[in-house]
Amino acid sequence: MSLCYGGDASVIQERIDRAVLALMRFCPLRKIYLQCAVQGTAVMQTYDLATHTPSVGADPYSSRREIVVEEHGHLHQLNLDSQLISDMERDDLHREIYRTQGTLTSCFGYDSMGRKAWQYATTLPAEKLSQIQNPLIKPERYVEHAYNPIHRRYEYDPAGELSRTLDKLRGETRYEYEANGQLLARNTGRVVDGEEFRYDAAANRLNFNTSRFDHVKDNRLKQWANQEYKYDAWGNLIEKTVGIVRWQTFTYDCENRLVKTETMADTQVESTSSYQYDSLGRRVAKQSEIKGHTDHKRFLWQGLRMLREESPGQSSLYLYEPGSYAPLARVDQKEGEVENKVYYFHTDQIGTPLEMTDAEGQIVWQAKYRAWGAVEKLVVNEVEQNLRFQGQYFDVETGLHYNTFRYYDPEIGRFITQDPIGLSGGTNLYLHTFSPNNWIDPLGWCSTKLGNNMGAKPGDGMANHHLVPEELIKSPQFKTMFGRLKGIGWNPDGASNGIFLPGSKNLAQTTGMPGHWSNHGQYTEAVKNKLVKLNNNLGSLTDIDLALGVKNIQAWASQGLENGLFKIDTITGRLL
Repeated sequence: MSLCYGGDASVIQERIDRAVLALMRFCPLRKIYLQCAVQGTAVMQTYDLATHTPSVGADPYSSRREIVVEEHGHLHQLNLDSQLISDMERDDLHREIYRTQGTLTSCFGYDSMGRKAWQYATTLPAEKLSQIQNPLIKPERYVEHAYNPIHRRYEYDPAGELSRTLDKLRGETRYEYEANGQLLARNTGRVVDGEEFRYDAAANRLNFNTSRFDHVKDNRLKQWANQEYKYDAWGNLIEKTVGIVRWQTFTYDCENRLVKTETMADTQVESTSSYQYDSLGRRVAKQSEIKGHTDHKRFLWQGLRMLREESPGQSSLYLYEPGSYAPLARVDQKEGEVENKVYYFHTDQIGTPLEMTDAEGQIVWQAKYRAWGAVEKLVVNEVEQNLRFQGQYFDVETGLHYNTFRYYDPEIGRFITQDPIGLSGGTNLYLHTFSPNNWIDPLGWCSTKLGNNMGAKPGDGMANHHLVPEELIKSPQFKTMFGRLKGIGWNPDGASNGIFLPGSKNLAQTTGMPGHWSNHGQYTEAVKNKLVKLNNNLGSLTDIDLALGVKNIQAWASQGLENGLFKIDTITGRLL
């Protein structure tokens, strides 16, 4: 890596492997960041200090750019050049309640815990919605109104897990979980498309005809249902067989990145593909051939989010919710056409696209999913749409989802290669999440939000530990207390509620800190005793006193972990 400075120190340029990655140019009112892919395509991001307006463009000298207008630090309006893409309205807690999406307006409601409780898209103008949404009227009366082409409601269990959804297209779906939060079942009321799951102690999928005490050696799943899997010495999936008619092979480079695939069906080559990456590991191009049809695509990135997708004759610009991988809109430009086409995403409670509508409010793409992200049925497929879980892109040639730094298999709900950040992402290196209804992993790295907020360093072997454990935060015993805390902005996954602990026996012995790679019931009980005392005085505490009380418990727990207050396993050094 090298840094280059201009004569007046106004330009800073960073180079890695002969590819320009970032250029910063300063002037009195603006800071400009310029990023280049390996092929040389530029992305410009500016921030106007006078108007507090950040913007993004594909060319520093082009008028084609995304402009974000913020009000009090929250997204209020999104434009492309002079074209309005979306306008947002927020409540007193700055939560989005209205979003214009072409001729449709999407509306959102929240429960007392701040979770999304309902949403709908309506053809009624935004100015009339406040008259309809009367607090004296039950939400389902206007959420499920016949004028709404899209509507759904969400319900949660006492542990905070999604327990039930009611959807105009998909009907009622119920979810069941194990005590540790793993998804146990998805029930639709129809036997034919219900799903049940079993796992070993490391959260690997098990068949129902195996013993509950079985386990998957090295977490490398070899067989599930009618599918068989083979791995190389580095733990990369190299062969996948489905029944006796379908066979896939996967080839990797020296950095364990997928570079080539081949799919055979009934002894015939069905598809082949190859992939290219830049020096940061982002996929920048793919070539595929499916049943004789060849396809080439290039991808342009803004940081670790895919900004633009290019194929012969067309480019698609993706716009996202701020600070998120949840897609908001897509702008398509076809070669030779002056006008672009804007499409709007309608996502679920964790940001997975369920519908896409055009500027006239017509549904042009709509999908039904199975529990772990595989599309069960494309109900409407007038426009190609490949985004899936946050950070995932569907590859039709393989059926896999590209997940920034890995590939995800939605049929079995796990990655096909080991976690590049090692044990920092958990002890099962193939695990996606315990529950796809409640967790996301947009980078294919880590199954929790805590590590991101703490600034976890990939590959350092440290694990992210909640000072106040999640099971206590979700416990009905403390529901009121943590509800108050969240209402004043306390974040259970915030950096203040975390500490880095060794993720292995060797590292625990080296650092002298308790190891973190399994349950720690005794530690949880000790923190619980502190919370009980605080909770007993809840009625007499102001919000400030309550926040300070939890802060003191966090400080006590952090110091105790550093000073040997809590018991550990004498052989392994693991926190008990």
